[in-house]
Order: sequence, then C-alpha cells, then structure tokens
Amino acid sequence: MMVSGRSKGRHGNGVDNRAGRKRLLFSCALAGALSLASTGCGSGGSEHGKGDAAPRLKVIAKVDVGKVPKSVAITPDGRYAYTAGQQDVSVVDLTQNKVTATVPFSGNPAFIRFSPQGHQAYVAGNTDLQDGLVAIVDTATRTVSANIGVEGGLSVT
Repeated sequence: MMVSGRSKGRHGNGVDNRAGRKRLLFSCALAGALSLASTGCGSGGSEHGKGDAAPRLKVIAKVDVGKVPKSVAITPDGRYAYTAGQQDVSVVDLTQNKVTATVPFSGNPAFIRFSPQGHQAYVAGNTDLQDGLVAIVDTATRTVSANIGVEGGLSVT
C-alpha cells in the first residue's frame, strides 16, 4: 500500500484537507484499487484526561483503478484524483467515486504532479526500454498533449 500526502511528500498528493475536507486517498497495488477514507480525531478519555486525539480512519469508498496503481495526485480544485497504474493513468471523480477517464501512457507511469491552475498533469515514468518519459496531460480533454523523452531513465523527487 502506498500512502501519500498533500504536503511535499515523496509520492504525490493524497490528502485533501482544503475547505474542511479530511480525506485520505491510498492505492493498493495488489487490489488494483484506490481507497478513500475520512479522517478525524478520536474522542473519549485518555490517561491524561484530555481525550484521545489519535487519528481515526474510516474507508468510505473503494474505486477499481486497474493494474498496479502506484501513486495518487489530487487536482488543485480537489475534484479529481489521478492514479498512476500499469501503462495508464486513471482519472477518478471524487464526487462520484468512480473512474471517469483512462489516459494511456507509453510505458510505466510512476509519479504525477499538476500545474498550479490544474490545466496540465505531468506524468513521469519509464518507457518499456527503460528510458525516462514525462507525458503532459491536458486535464480538460484528458489526452496527452506532449511527451518528453529522457534518455537513460529518470529519477523524480
């Protein structure tokens, strides 16, 4: 299982905490699914009498996103989650909790980032020949508008 956070985490944007939303998105490669969980703090007593502030998670949805999902990124407006799978990227509508598009990738996508306004998604990965590839996805049409090859592979941080 890969968990990612909206902070400057290593694997993408998986936590949506804007406007009071408290959601955690995580992918499970073996199940081929993206799970959405609500987050919150527990309540009740503790040994110090101040209540239990331990986080609690409740899975609220599970969305099948294809083979071997690796990372999750949420669009800047919080409406969609993009999941890097095996040779494609699934677009999940978070209001309906279902895949609304699948974008083919010429290889094995690994990481996804968005432009600040969310008009483009940058999908980085490796081709079948192990060279690096960055696909620029137009988020309005959900199509690849450009591919940038990186000879010898790439490492994304």
